[in-house]
Amino acid sequence: MERANERHVLGLDLIRFAAAAMVMAFHYGHDIGPIPLSWAGWVGVEIFFVLSGYVIAASAESAAPWAFARNRIVRLMPAVWLCSTAIAGLCLVQATYPDLGARYLRSIMLWPTGTWLDGVFWTLPVEVIFYAAVFLALLWRWPLGLVLRLIGAASAAYWMLRLAALLTHRPLPIVPDPVVTLSLLGFGCYFALGGIMREAVTKGWTLERGAVAVVGIAAGLVQIAFAASNWSPGADLSWLPHAQKAAPAITWLVLSALMIASARLNPL
Repeated sequence: MERANERHVLGLDLIRFAAAAMVMAFHYGHDIGPIPLSWAGWVGVEIFFVLSGYVIAASAESAAPWAFARNRIVRLMPAVWLCSTAIAGLCLVQATYPDLGARYLRSIMLWPTGTWLDGVFWTLPVEVIFYAAVFLALLWRWPLGLVLRLIGAASAAYWMLRLAALLTHRPLPIVPDPVVTLSLLGFGCYFALGGIMREAVTKGWTLERGAVAVVGIAAGLVQIAFAASNWSPGADLSWLPHAQKAAPAITWLVLSALMIASARLNPL
């Protein structure tokens, strides 16, 4: 990997920090009492996924397949092992789980279907599956842009079908949540959008890239709308003023736009 891809971009780091702070506020807002707009902090995960799509696409531009895999493992797994061990130690002291050993093993292996030491681990297997898709594209010399478009198209189709079924009151066949999540149907639109952003920053916007980005944004907004009813304290959001109901979508759109601006000002 070229050294240019190892540089940190301040704007992207600030967006990463903001997303992490949002997720933390969401969890603390549930545990210690209401924090203003903390209910919408879960959308930081969707921001992370777009950022990951951008950064991984940049990293893959000049990487050999096995070098890419090694770099992902080195960047991710030591932190996973350290955090898992620390959490397991606390759980052992507090006798939290009778199946602590099994949870610890699943956590340090990033076992895709859980159950882990902490529920927040669920995002890491999703990331790893995206890394695996990029690795296979590099290994088999598939055009990465095509792979990203296929991932994004499948995810967008899934969410548009969900929306159509909701609006027409026609139930879709039930697909288990782990299948939706781990197949990237649930979140592939975000990774693809980040990758298209990277293409646009380095090669310029075209009508086709713009259309792909619009589809990704539309799918992301639909996913966020569905998620809002699950993560809010009131399932129908009726407890919120109308202006605040759009907080997750607006936050995601603004930070995604800032991501593009930051990358154009100081590209990887």
